[in-house]
Amino acid sequence: MKPTDTLKALILLLLSTPLHSAGIKKWIDADGTLTYGDVPPPGATGTEIIRQPTLESGSETDSGSSLQNRLRRLQSDVRTRDELRRQQRDSARTHERAVQQATHRRHAALRAEKIRREKCHHYGARIGEYEHRTMQAYRNEGDRLRDESQLASLRKLEAEQCD
Repeated sequence: MKPTDTLKALILLLLSTPLHSAGIKKWIDADGTLTYGDVPPPGATGTEIIRQPTLESGSETDSGSSLQNRLRRLQSDVRTRDELRRQQRDSARTHERAVQQATHRRHAALRAEKIRREKCHHYGARIGEYEHRTMQAYRNEGDRLRDESQLASLRKLEAEQCD
């Protein structure tokens, strides 16, 4: 049996119980003792109704519609509770996704910064190499011009991308 079927059966049992009671009464019995119950014995004195029954037992249409109304309210409460739980689960999932996306962006930014630093280190090393060559004598003018052009390009890249 499903838990929801068991819950429905229990609710129906609890709701139908007041239909059979005749209310709660109090009376004084033959010994003079104050007693509570639903049916006083014959000869009891001072009978007083403490609580009326919630439904009249003779009216089946009233009891049926009242039970249906109670059952509808309970079902509505269950649906409301289930909807609230679903919204809480969705909210938790959305928050978890946002945290994961933020972590991913942070890692991507760290990777991009690492790549930028490596490029800057590479540019600096190449600039140092070309500057060292300029202190030495070139065999021909073409090599010197090519190196100066490369050096200017590397300095421009370093200025744009590095500190």
